[in-house]
Amino acid sequence: MLGIGFLALAANLSCLALLAKHREGEVHMRASWIFSTNDVLANLGVILSGVLVVFTASSYPDLIIGLVISALVIRGGTIILSEAKEAQANFSAQT
Repeated sequence: MLGIGFLALAANLSCLALLAKHREGEVHMRASWIFSTNDVLANLGVILSGVLVVFTASSYPDLIIGLVISALVIRGGTIILSEAKEAQANFSAQT
């Protein structure tokens, strides 16, 4: 779990670096930035969870961090939907 977490973190950090200059761009680029940022945070959560599970011999850290990651994903989706709705309203107003 830890090995894959670190591998995924490296991959997602690379993607985040590529997207950094576009994070204030159009809606699809901002959404990609939000998704990638959430992926990095989720990877860090998985790594932390793995370490805590090893040291505590309990599944609770995994469950708690899983709930935090779920909330993070829902928050990101809400932000993306809100920005897309705003962009659509701006586009409709221009036409």
